[in-house]
Amino acid sequence: MDYFIKPGDTLGKLATRFGSSVRKLVALNGVQDPNRIIAGLTLKVGGDTNQVQGGAGRFAAYQGMAGAGRTSSQGPIPAAEAALAWQQSQLEAGNSYENYCLRFVRLAFEQAGTPIPGLTGKGSAANAMAGYEAAGRLNPMDPNEPPPKGAIVFWPATESNGGYGHIAISNGDGTCSTSGWPGFGGDPRAAISWLNGAEGVSTAGWAIP
Repeated sequence: MDYFIKPGDTLGKLATRFGSSVRKLVALNGVQDPNRIIAGLTLKVGGDTNQVQGGAGRFAAYQGMAGAGRTSSQGPIPAAEAALAWQQSQLEAGNSYENYCLRFVRLAFEQAGTPIPGLTGKGSAANAMAGYEAAGRLNPMDPNEPPPKGAIVFWPATESNGGYGHIAISNGDGTCSTSGWPGFGGDPRAAISWLNGAEGVSTAGWAIP
């Protein structure tokens, strides 16, 4: 059984809720630090530890990529580098994907070999954001720490974005790789604070794809 980690969750609370133990949850998921789990990721809360190899896939891989020199203490998510590199190549080729931010993000992860079901068939960034929010997977922005590299960042629907919202991929350093900004000369790095002004509203939050 899988569970989407929400802000405020701890292994102790989840062990009690699901009739398990902290030790078993650590073994099931390859948790490196039992005192710190990451909101937005999927945690296995049931199953046979003998059938688990190397933890619960995305959770274990995500934790394992954190390390010294990262601009976000959580480290990049899997496929982040490939997705961001594809976006960079598109912008350098003059394909800005203006007004198609959701497609720009969705295709980036598809090209990186990691399709994201939560971005498919949503029609707009605002609809995709609503899906993550309904699932409890939308994390609030932390002014002291940017979203990890490869996380998807959402802006709500406003008049400035035609009511469609906006979505971009975090670079892990307070900037995002974003569509529709040819003025950057092929460099898709836009400060999240700058985008807040361009969209006419602050970010609604971020999620692990």
